[in-house]
Amino acid sequence: MGKDIVFIRNMVLTVAFVAFIGYNAHNTKALDNLEDIVDVVFPTKKSIEIEENKFNITKVQKNKGKILADCLNDVSKNINDLLPYQEKLVNLSGTLMRATGIRDYYNSEYAINVTTSDYIISQVGQTSTDYEVSQMIQLKKYLDKQGIRLLYVNEPAKYIDDDIFRNEFSAETYLNRNADLFLKRLSEAEIEYIDLRDNIREEGLNCNDLFYRTDHHWTVPTSKWAAEIIAKKLNDDYGYDIDLNLYADENFNYMEYENCWLGEQGRKLAESYIGMENYTLIVPAYDTSFSRNINGSLTEGDFNIFIDYSVYSDSYDMDWEFQPAKLKGWHYSYNGDGCIQNNNADFGNVLILGDSYERTLIPFMSLGIRNIYKIEPRYMSSKDIQAVIESGDYDTVILTYAQFMIGAHDNPDNANYRMFTFFEDTSDN
Repeated sequence: MGKDIVFIRNMVLTVAFVAFIGYNAHNTKALDNLEDIVDVVFPTKKSIEIEENKFNITKVQKNKGKILADCLNDVSKNINDLLPYQEKLVNLSGTLMRATGIRDYYNSEYAINVTTSDYIISQVGQTSTDYEVSQMIQLKKYLDKQGIRLLYVNEPAKYIDDDIFRNEFSAETYLNRNADLFLKRLSEAEIEYIDLRDNIREEGLNCNDLFYRTDHHWTVPTSKWAAEIIAKKLNDDYGYDIDLNLYADENFNYMEYENCWLGEQGRKLAESYIGMENYTLIVPAYDTSFSRNINGSLTEGDFNIFIDYSVYSDSYDMDWEFQPAKLKGWHYSYNGDGCIQNNNADFGNVLILGDSYERTLIPFMSLGIRNIYKIEPRYMSSKDIQAVIESGDYDTVILTYAQFMIGAHDNPDNANYRMFTFFEDTSDN
């Protein structure tokens, strides 16, 4: 066989295996498992030795691995020359997926759907809302006995009309119908709530402008917008007197970053498929003063104590493995965790039960409230939640939940399974 024919054969095999690896990179959580895929298809001596030590591979299995390695030796050499870094492999796989027009990705851990406008959304199954409503009713009774007011805030997800999903993907989602049913039942139980979807409709806003394209979280400007709506509700119905001018757009400084990071969902698709994300950093232009206690560690300062500026640093770009686009979502640069005291406010002691949306929401909510403390029920037992409530002298408990938390208790494997578990046995309360 001539050298030219051998070269052509090797290149054809190389392209075929690149496509194979690219496909599997997306279906097996590309960033986490990519090295494993490469080692399975092109086992190196080191990787074979590691597997032998880990699993006590038999001689027959060892021979099979050697045969596979020998058969693919030429292709392995070419693939290693062509793809020296994981970043290139991930982006190549993203290019292949985009070229084939695939917009739906599923595996045992997640489902991702990409709209024709490159906006990532997800499907949600139907739920009865029975568990969530039962727990909310019990929580309301429990708080009433202690003289604590309850407020539920329905934080929207990335589309507020289920027809959008049906029209894009010819499939059903119940994201908004679940929320509609849940909130209707809260109203019947006389539990106060804010449905931020109503505000979106009333103000004529577009969900695409309120959320990141490549991440399930809302943007920093959306968090500030939501905080003002909650502040107004507290003023109108909960006896607060928060100065709403604190939220006026002209009272903030804005820093715009373009094509700077990749969201949690986008990382599963690759930059080459979905493109990088823009980001807006917002801080008050007026004087602020806070004290924050996280697990006994006290920090004092202005609004900037809520922001980890190292996430935006160029030093992250020195090595691909440590770029924020691949390592840490910029959403998490804000952190509203801990016990927060606003030294410029004199009223309000609020307990927030929330999720990761609150990383950016709580810093803005804290601008008009004396004390805020946030917990995440998914990490806590019901007894621990009750202990926090009983030890804090709170005037208000606010549940601020992303809409897709409704129904999470239907699946014990769901990371949000315990978000509505405030009482293990509701018959005792």
